Amino acid sequence: MKKTLLPLLLAAAVLPAAFSSCKSQKPAAQAAPSAAIDGKWYFTAVGDTEVRNSDTAEEWPYLMFDPATGRVSGNAGCNQLSGSYTCTAPGGFTFGDDMISTRMMCPDMSLERKVLQSLPTVRHYTLKDGTLTLTAEDGTRVAVMSRTAPTVGDQ
Repeated sequence: MKKTLLPLLLAAAVLPAAFSSCKSQKPAAQAAPSAAIDGKWYFTAVGDTEVRNSDTAEEWPYLMFDPATGRVSGNAGCNQLSGSYTCTAPGGFTFGDDMISTRMMCPDMSLERKVLQSLPTVRHYTLKDGTLTLTAEDGTRVAVMSRTAPTVGDQ
């Protein structure tokens, strides 16, 4: 009886600790990089094209990252968008397959199309001097973003 009871007591003590450490490792691995990009970011370039005030159809395009939920929302210039994202160290980043967008028609949809077509290609990010740069697998620049809201006169 004592030989059977001791292993059961050890298992009861060790298993919860093992499971809780697995739980805490995954969020900890995602928390540091995700927290760095938390909040609202405005597009200043999509690919090699600078975003200018005259390009925006309805609203300056932006993304808002929420690391607590792993969700992103924003505006592509005309339509609202939302979905999930995964941010891993060091610098790994992808948008989820669940990205959705409203379907309003605006006078100029060219910037909107560039933004929406660029997001699925993102695989990495860098954050330097207040600038968030999203890149493709091959290192090609997908987008450049800034926390600073552009002013009406920005070109």
